[in-house]
Amino acid sequence: MPGKILVDITPLRESRDFRLLFTGQLVSMLGTQLTVVAIPYQVYRLTHSSLQVGAISLAQLLPFIAGALLAGPLGDSLDRRRIMLGTAAALALTSAGLAANAGVHRPSLLALYLISSLAAAFNGFSNTARMASVPGLVERRHISAAAAMMQVTFQVGTVVGPALSGLLLGLGLPLVYGIDAGTFVVAMAATSLMIPIPPADGPALNPWESAKEGMRFLRSHRRCRASTSSTSTPWCSGCPGRCSRPWPAPSSGAAPSPWASSTPPPVPAPSSGRWPPAGWPTSNARAGP
Repeated sequence: MPGKILVDITPLRESRDFRLLFTGQLVSMLGTQLTVVAIPYQVYRLTHSSLQVGAISLAQLLPFIAGALLAGPLGDSLDRRRIMLGTAAALALTSAGLAANAGVHRPSLLALYLISSLAAAFNGFSNTARMASVPGLVERRHISAAAAMMQVTFQVGTVVGPALSGLLLGLGLPLVYGIDAGTFVVAMAATSLMIPIPPADGPALNPWESAKEGMRFLRSHRRCRASTSSTSTPWCSGCPGRCSRPWPAPSSGAAPSPWASSTPPPVPAPSSGRWPPAGWPTSNARAGP
């Protein structure tokens, strides 16, 4: 019975390279979530504007999407291990840049916008490349379990990372950003020990054609559309509400507290009262179109 409830960790036991990928992803995800909390906190400290907090979150959205879309086609034609090494190095540099900006007497809001947007693009690129690397590191029969393990890194990071950030913000923003940079150095070290992950055999498409092929696949598979919609809707609905909320400040007029709640508001049900919406699948009885 426990085997049917708990996550199958067989890929971790049997694949050295997947263990390295998992470790790097877990550590870097924790660091990323430190910065996810620190950036809106710093923006509010600089501007005391909830609008600016929401704006910097929006400024990261399009670069993140662009990076994720670009990573797919490039990952099909390049060694994914090299992609992960490059993006980890770039993210370490962006986090170091955030730390340097936070450490000066008057941090630049423009630098915060530019660096965080660039980091979001690299994050989207890195996440896609890491997830696409899983099938090349485990046996075919363990792909589902390995994908579940990669989701564990995301869940642990999004729960533990913000809590740690709340504790560390009291010690200073440069420290939080510096720790984030250090986590990407750990990810680079783990990735450098992995085997190369060359592109799959087959005719190579240019990035634009590859992206169009992916969108055609998504449109032709109803269950994939439902999964994508059910994942992105709460994310897009919840995160702006979480990030644009005013950070409460003590009555003495001191700086906003790092202990402010960051729990996203619940996603409202459709106005018709029906869930799931018409046309959505109501079970996972089978895979496919």
